[in-house]
Amino acid sequence: MGLETVEIVMDLEDYFKVEIPDSRASACVTVAELQDVIVDLLVASGRDRSPELSQFVWDGIVQVLKSGKCIPRDGVRPDSKWIGDITTHG
Repeated sequence: MGLETVEIVMDLEDYFKVEIPDSRASACVTVAELQDVIVDLLVASGRDRSPELSQFVWDGIVQVLKSGKCIPRDGVRPDSKWIGDITTHG
């Protein structure tokens, strides 16, 4: 993972109050894959898995990306790739 991506992951960890293992974060190609990881971590910490939790995580990811000005022109989609769509390089 490149520095830009690492910073985003750290911002997401702060936002959601979770620790995302490097091995799991680096395996994520799309935003949806990282969303799934964060949902899994929140469920492991006691939250109920639900569509509302998935939406909460999605909204948080978008908010973190907006605060870091990493939103691509086309917006963020679940199939947006971290490298190329969100960040410029890995």
